[in-house]
Amino acid sequence: MDHDHNSEEEVQIKFADRFKEQGNTAFQRGEFAAAHLHYTKAIKCTPKNAILYSNRAACLLKLKRFEEARDDAAACIELDADFLKGHLRLGSSLLHLGKYKKAIQAFKRGIECTQRLGNMTDDTLFQDGISECNKYLREMGPTKVDITDELPNEVCDLIMQFLDPSSLMQCESTCTKLRQLARQTYLWKNHCHRRWTGKIENEYTALFHGAAIEKHWKLYYYEAERYYKRDKISEDDLCNSKWTFNSHFNNGGGDVDPVFHRDRSYTSQITARGMKWRILDEGSMVQVHQFPPLSVSRMPNGGWQMINEYVILASTGNLFK
Repeated sequence: MDHDHNSEEEVQIKFADRFKEQGNTAFQRGEFAAAHLHYTKAIKCTPKNAILYSNRAACLLKLKRFEEARDDAAACIELDADFLKGHLRLGSSLLHLGKYKKAIQAFKRGIECTQRLGNMTDDTLFQDGISECNKYLREMGPTKVDITDELPNEVCDLIMQFLDPSSLMQCESTCTKLRQLARQTYLWKNHCHRRWTGKIENEYTALFHGAAIEKHWKLYYYEAERYYKRDKISEDDLCNSKWTFNSHFNNGGGDVDPVFHRDRSYTSQITARGMKWRILDEGSMVQVHQFPPLSVSRMPNGGWQMINEYVILASTGNLFK
């Protein structure tokens, strides 16, 4: 029975060694996600191997998955308290998470190990880590205390969900941990949807259909802010929009499907192309042919409205949708 057990354990060790070598090769090639997968397979075979947790922590640091890197480095140290790279990677992950004081403690424990083992070569790496932490602490200053240091990430994440975009931007200038939390994709995605809710279609809503949009929700939010705060109409706004035409005198009747063309002509189903349009006062007014200029304003739904004493033109969406 013992012989069978030993044979099975030996098989698992061989599998773990094979996966470990594959992970090392992938890591050297810069294929960190693949290396992470190989080390994970190796850990499943030999879950008490400190080296594997340290190696996987290295992958996670490269992948900027700092919380997982911290957990793997801590597991490594728990299995082997004198494993120097475990202490180094624990300190590095805590540094990236903005937990500078805890990172210093981790680096100092690493220095204690180097002294205990008589291996002073790695001492410089730990000293460098401590210096970097102290630099960030000095930049934070005495009034900028990292109040999130002792809070679980789940609590900080819940707080972030109640912050408006301006507050999220302020969080980005405080510490590494808050900066990472404030940049989370889903937060800006939610703000984008709220910003566009109830708005008419325009060229910016096309951004929602891009393959790479998940990476740029924050950018798109501020693009929408700029778009909806702009009160001067442009040639693109005129020519790319669908328009309705209503008269003050016949209960909404009037020109049908008006279109502003790039060649500065204005047409509709009942108007010839001979009529011209022009933008006045840097976009505050638009004039069609010799009719009185139309005053430009934004509607609550994000569309454009142009009005004079006779007619009202309103944009209803993008002409090219």
